[in-house]
Amino acid sequence: MHFRPVWIAIVLGLIFSSAFAAVVPVPDVEKLTEQSTLIVVGELTSTQRDIRATTVDFSGRRINVRVQRGTFRIDQVLKGDHQPSPVTVEFAVPDTSLGWSVPPEHAYGLFFFKDTGGTLELTDVYHAWISVPRGISVTAGTPLEGVVEVLGEVISIPDSSRDMKQIALWYLEFAKSDASTRALRGVITNADPIVGVNAARALMLRGDVSGLEVIKRAFLPGPQSLPSLLEETVSNAIGIGIRDPKLIPDLEELLSSSSRYMRRGVAMALMRTGSPDALNGLGRALADSDFEVRYYGVLGLARTTGDARGMTPHMEEFKADEIKYLSYWRERVNAQKLPTSPRNQE
Repeated sequence: MHFRPVWIAIVLGLIFSSAFAAVVPVPDVEKLTEQSTLIVVGELTSTQRDIRATTVDFSGRRINVRVQRGTFRIDQVLKGDHQPSPVTVEFAVPDTSLGWSVPPEHAYGLFFFKDTGGTLELTDVYHAWISVPRGISVTAGTPLEGVVEVLGEVISIPDSSRDMKQIALWYLEFAKSDASTRALRGVITNADPIVGVNAARALMLRGDVSGLEVIKRAFLPGPQSLPSLLEETVSNAIGIGIRDPKLIPDLEELLSSSSRYMRRGVAMALMRTGSPDALNGLGRALADSDFEVRYYGVLGLARTTGDARGMTPHMEEFKADEIKYLSYWRERVNAQKLPTSPRNQE
């Protein structure tokens, strides 16, 4: 396969702006929930700083940290036997910036704690807590469902800031449960169009096309006030997530987008369907103004027809003699009556 999606943005979820000042590992909601002894919604009401200095092992080296002790007011317990009352937790603050998630005093959010030798600590240095608006209350059958429900509420509540919504989406995107899929489906029509498109993108990466209409509205005729990186990652999600030939009519519509990134993603998706119904759209890609769209059109036609004949170039080969490859495949397209996808025959 010769296409080059923006893997770093998809894998690390780096579309989020000021919410992340450092690159951190992707969250694992299921693992975080399982490893936590106590999961609560509440507030860090006070912090006793610099209780002691010590060193800890981190990524194969010893680092200097300052241990702080925080008192948390609990509004709701999602996991654990602790009653809604103050709880004391110790957490380490590194002397140098490592991207650790250290809650500031009076932070309100969803907190993950673990019991270590009788002392409560933050479960994960990178994913210790998630900022949420006050007033959230959920009823769920399991701790994991409760965590996912809180994240979904963060995205849905008008009082949530965009950063809050983006971080909650980041956690849901990399969650693997059916509950997280349902939560993402529930926010694709969010009042904030960027949030809705982002949720649709996350679903698309799972092969779930529930948000396809949201993406179409955002990209036809062109991307409507989307951050440039989101425009690119949504388009890559189309190229990765769609393989069902039944969606070829939707892809052909998106091939008319003014976004070259979207047209690239569409050409990839048409190729990945492997269906003869995709030949019409792939033929259109040969005349596109964007070099990569034309290239994916050539690859898609070769793969779908099964007629390589040495006419399936690497990108550098295509760049060196583009006219040769385009001429060959245009003649092939014109020599046969290509099928039009059923929906577009009307």
